[in-house]
Amino acid sequence: MPPVAIRHVVIIEDDKPLAIGMQKLLVRNGFVVHTANNGRMGLEILGREQADLVITDIFMEDMEGLETIVAIKDKYPQVLIMAMSGGSRFVGLDCLDAAQKLGATKVLQKPFSYDTLEKAIQELNSKTAPLQT
Repeated sequence: MPPVAIRHVVIIEDDKPLAIGMQKLLVRNGFVVHTANNGRMGLEILGREQADLVITDIFMEDMEGLETIVAIKDKYPQVLIMAMSGGSRFVGLDCLDAAQKLGATKVLQKPFSYDTLEKAIQELNSKTAPLQT
């Protein structure tokens, strides 16, 4: 999975083994990856590091994903967002649908395979014009 336009990724995930697994996969495929365990830390990283894509969980401590998506779209509108979640804490709320309405470009239902993650990033790359050099 060679990166086309997406080169720098920030993963915001409070499940450490999942975050490490995604990071290893992406680094192995040529991406520069930074990780954070909540939205507040993710925004701090975005303030100092280049990012083309943020992959964020929805349910986390300190700053949840939906709030994080809104903040990213406000401060960094050019950054693509992939939201992921294993369920909803709120009866009657489809959190991934809400994430898309708030600005997530792509959503993934947990659990997902690394192959699914690779395909989702390839799909985003195919819709993104190559970066100017």
